[in-house]
Amino acid sequence: MTNLLKKLSIFIISFSAISTGLTASFSDNQAGREFFKMVQKQVPLVDDPLIDNYINKLGYKLASYSDTPQDPFHFFVIKSGVINAFAGPGGYIGVYGGLIAASKTESELAGVIAHEIAHVTQNHLERGSDRMSNLTLPAIAAMVAGIATGNPQIAIGSIAGVTAGAAQYSINVTRGYEEEADSIGIEILAKAGFNPNGMADFFEKLQEKSRYDSQPPPILMDHPVTQQRIAQARERAKKLIKKDDYPSSPSYYLMKARVVAELSQDPMKFLAYAKNHVKKHANSPYAQYLLALAYINDNEYQSAQDILAPLTKADPLQIIYSYTQAQAAYLAKDYGSASAYLKNAYDNSDDFYPVIVFYGLTLMRNNQAQKAQTLLEKYQRTFADDADYWFLLSKIYAANDNLAEAYLARAKAYEVKGENQTAMVQLQMAQKQPNQDDFTKTIVQAEIDQLKKQMARNSYT
Repeated sequence: MTNLLKKLSIFIISFSAISTGLTASFSDNQAGREFFKMVQKQVPLVDDPLIDNYINKLGYKLASYSDTPQDPFHFFVIKSGVINAFAGPGGYIGVYGGLIAASKTESELAGVIAHEIAHVTQNHLERGSDRMSNLTLPAIAAMVAGIATGNPQIAIGSIAGVTAGAAQYSINVTRGYEEEADSIGIEILAKAGFNPNGMADFFEKLQEKSRYDSQPPPILMDHPVTQQRIAQARERAKKLIKKDDYPSSPSYYLMKARVVAELSQDPMKFLAYAKNHVKKHANSPYAQYLLALAYINDNEYQSAQDILAPLTKADPLQIIYSYTQAQAAYLAKDYGSASAYLKNAYDNSDDFYPVIVFYGLTLMRNNQAQKAQTLLEKYQRTFADDADYWFLLSKIYAANDNLAEAYLARAKAYEVKGENQTAMVQLQMAQKQPNQDDFTKTIVQAEIDQLKKQMARNSYT
């Protein structure tokens, strides 16, 4: 890591703490949103609702056992084979796809996430940033933008450097932070029902692997591991182990397969790898599911269905199989079959976000936009803070020629994203639509008035 990158890492890990230096009252939540926007501009994120739902469910479960369970957390997966994770301001925790793929058990993955949660709950970002109180948001944005190069791999490595991963450079100012995060993270693991040894297991495997590699995984550079540290972690874990076995959930293995599929860049090579994996583990649902995903990546949708059908029959309540059947059918433009698969999944779990939004999208594609609208409108309060939900509902309203409602839904999406100026434009477009009933006019005007007040408040902060 260059000296410049080391310096940049200090700035970003300090981002949350210096928020009061950015504006008169720049909250951690605002800092977190701005930080996340910067990350999104620099690196690709995994755009898979199932993976996103899983990593957030796992993260929230762990965070609920921390000493500040009321704090907001946001978890996301970066589309990169890099083995690393980091904690940013506002409770934003990034996990690289490579880390998920490299883990062998759910407790190992949970161990790394628990470690990052501990960095947040113990205010390590703030405590390591006293010298940066005069840094401004534009300066931070300029530094982050300066990291981006024409090489995606360099950009991905660099964003690790500016977050709490390679920002270990700044954490080392207080060497106890890593040990403290280990200790608290292990306690979180145990309370959440995972193997307390998960964290030590993962670091030990990576340390062993790095002995034979010319370049160690970034997580070992960012979170230096020694035999003493591993021994201390195991000693702590020994006191917290409650049972002999800590099995990983089926969802963990299926999501790991989906991450591997997301990271694959050559469909033919991935297909060959998956076939070979099935030969070695013929009776493994994970191996079979991995092969189905490989066929989907290679546009062989019927071959994928041939594998998914017996998996679904053997485990009809595993809605991930039904979802993936729908995925294969949707990509084959067989929207009728996709809708049928998703109806089955929805009937088994009517509160599962990925199924709900995919079902709505598929119904719209299958010329059932009114049914899609009826479905999604039931969840306006449940998914009020989800921009993708509002964007989809906007498209469905437009398909039903409800243009005022479509603009209103798009405004909601932009408000969630923190883009209030764009949201106001959408509301003004909604106001201009003809043939509105009095109720819709009242709703639109109320939204405009509320957004104006919000924007006025923001201008004084």
